[in-house]
Amino acid sequence: MNRWSSKSTLLTCRRGPDVGGQHVCWAHWLLLIAFVVLLLAGCSSGDQSEGITELEAKLTQEAQQPDTEGQASEPQEEQVSESQADQAAEPPASEAQSVQEAVEEPKTDASATEVAAALSQTAEAEAAAASAAQAERAATIEPIRAEVASYGVDPSQGDLGFTHPPISIEVTDFEATDFANQNLLTVARDFVLAADVTWDSQYAESGCGFVFRSDGDEENPSQYIMGMTRGAQGHVLFAEQVQGDVDLNLVTDIYANGIDPQFEWQNDTTNRMAVVGRGQEFTLYSNGTRLGTVTGKAGFEEGFVAFIAVNRSGGIRCDYDNIWLWRMN
Repeated sequence: MNRWSSKSTLLTCRRGPDVGGQHVCWAHWLLLIAFVVLLLAGCSSGDQSEGITELEAKLTQEAQQPDTEGQASEPQEEQVSESQADQAAEPPASEAQSVQEAVEEPKTDASATEVAAALSQTAEAEAAAASAAQAERAATIEPIRAEVASYGVDPSQGDLGFTHPPISIEVTDFEATDFANQNLLTVARDFVLAADVTWDSQYAESGCGFVFRSDGDEENPSQYIMGMTRGAQGHVLFAEQVQGDVDLNLVTDIYANGIDPQFEWQNDTTNRMAVVGRGQEFTLYSNGTRLGTVTGKAGFEEGFVAFIAVNRSGGIRCDYDNIWLWRMN
């Protein structure tokens, strides 16, 4: 049995008003009135107020919508009008390009003429510079070619390796050596090397000279050495240095002053020194005089060249001038 219907049988029913020709219990009638009152109160405070609010908002939005759309459409119409006006004012691209080309055409011709003239001037300047350089090289190389020939070397079988500006090497440390060359990357196999050498040393055991066929190791070099000293009125030495060590048994000592009467051994005097290297044969010269030919035992085939100063004690300065290297083919 339904719970609510069983509970309703306990209510005491008094006769109420007639509804539709039937009487209604007072209890039921009061409940019905209360329910209707609550329902109407909920609708008026909730749904009704919400409905009214929504309706007012909708009416307000509809009232404002035409103005907004009108305002938004006006700039668009103005923008379209301005764009159309710009397009109408601008000529077609082809016509604008033709007008621009017609205006710039004289300028292009003038620029081309100026460029051609500038290129012509540049070419003439380069040709003049090349001609001057060639004349200077010829003036420089001809005396060198003549000197090369004086050492018994055919200058047509080689070319100039380098010419070097004057250099000065000074060493003051005890038993120290220094070297110099601005063309350290030049490698020579068969060659002629010559320079004017001026010396100034406190003791005659110190000296100046050349290194050639060097491996370039500054700490423990392997190379051939041609040295000059003031000792005993002038000596020229040929030595071999292998990994920093010099075998004194392989040193060749030449009494230069006894062979070359022009050899100067005093301080602040100059001698023209030269060496010709072919294979392992090296011929030494002073002031154009052949001092002798020695044979290298170490077998160095090629390497760098440099200029050295060797100080035994007291200090030495070696000045080199009129320097050149000739490389044979």
